[in-house]
Parts: sequence; C-alpha cells; structure tokens
Amino acid sequence: MSAACMEGLSDTPAAAAEIKGGIRVVPSQRLVTVRATKDLVELGALLGHQYKNIILEGRKRWLDFYIKQEKSLTEEQLKQIVEHGKKAIDECLPHAAKFLEGLSQATETDMYGSMLDFELE
Repeated sequence: MSAACMEGLSDTPAAAAEIKGGIRVVPSQRLVTVRATKDLVELGALLGHQYKNIILEGRKRWLDFYIKQEKSLTEEQLKQIVEHGKKAIDECLPHAAKFLEGLSQATETDMYGSMLDFELE
C-alpha cells in the first residue's frame, strides 16, 4: 500500500521545523506535515495527536452551547444525530471512516460527535 500523506502549508522556512516522531512541527503554525506509512487509521491518529487540544476545545464549545446554554438539543437527540452520521459515513465514505477511527483513537473521543462543532453552526 502506498504511503498516505497530508502536507501542510507554511511561510516558515523548513529549517525552522522540528521533527517529532515522524511529524514535522512548524513553530507557531497550526499546519503540520505528517506521513503515515500504514493506512488511513494511522494518518488520522497522527493528525489527531497534533490537533487533540483544538478538537477537544471545539467539542466542549458546542456541547456547552447546544446542550447546556441553548438547550436546543437533548442528550438523546445528540446521540441519534451522531449515530446517523456514523452510519452514513461508514456506509458511504469507508476511507473517511478509517481516518476518523484514527482521530478517535488519538483524541480518546468519538470524532463523529466532535464533527458537529462544524455542522451545527
């Protein structure tokens, strides 16, 4: 299987980048370069480790807003939305499902639910 790769763009010279566990981390940038040699699960995990804090902050933000503050979603409705999203992605986008599996492992959370931060706004 060919290596899965995702490149990040940066104005910072490559010499300023630091290599950490196969990941080129560009100082003060949110974009990084990762190279997964096994599969999309590995790629998701590599990116998940890099962006874990940002992902978890977004998840907390939408949970606080939609469930606690606005009360526009109940816990049961949220669970149902997440289940429907997961089923659709698993059936229609199998490569995305593998990537999300890696993200979920790295962030120790359900990435299908975390994506609602983007979808509900």
